[in-house]
Amino acid sequence: MNHLRHIILMVAFLTMLQAKAQESTKHIKPFITAGWNYSRLTGLDPRNSFNVGGGAIIPLFRYGLVGLRPQLLYSQKGARSRFEVYNKERIVNIDANYIEMPIDMILSGKPLATRFNISALVGPYFAYGIGGKTTASKGIYIYNRYQVGDNPSTFGDEMNGRRFDCGLHLGMMTRYNHFFLTITMEAGVKGVMDSRITRSRWDESPTNFGLQVNAGYEL
Repeated sequence: MNHLRHIILMVAFLTMLQAKAQESTKHIKPFITAGWNYSRLTGLDPRNSFNVGGGAIIPLFRYGLVGLRPQLLYSQKGARSRFEVYNKERIVNIDANYIEMPIDMILSGKPLATRFNISALVGPYFAYGIGGKTTASKGIYIYNRYQVGDNPSTFGDEMNGRRFDCGLHLGMMTRYNHFFLTITMEAGVKGVMDSRITRSRWDESPTNFGLQVNAGYEL
């Protein structure tokens, strides 16, 4: 129930932002998007995954050069931890699935509805972990307790992953007619995993870091 409550609150917040802006403008542009994630935890190796979802572009001022761009995404993240045991490389794969909400300010040199423009994106993101498993190579234990085949939950009591994540989201967007391409970076500011489990080179709990390349269409 707690998971469902957090998801409902995130959806309600996104809806509130759109409704508030709709009072002052009739130029809201909803969109759908999907793309590639290149994610990692600090101190660990990266992994490839994907994200999918939608959002809206909400012009804020008369000339349409500045806007708000909230999104709601299903996003797969995680990392790989590589090390040697008995002279053989062993790998722990950490999969973490999130419901994520980036809330970007969009800054453009032309009105946002112009046929072709290039815009900067900057803002915070918030995410909540909803699932994911952690797996390991043969011959090792995860956290000295869970052997290969156990597949403990990344956010469960076994791995003790922190479900809530937040950080900085920034990048750029190229738009042509209703189609757009975005390249964005995420830098988490909150520790999301026990460093003893991930065998991180950092003393503190590692944070999420990633690059996303997305394509989308304005409805």
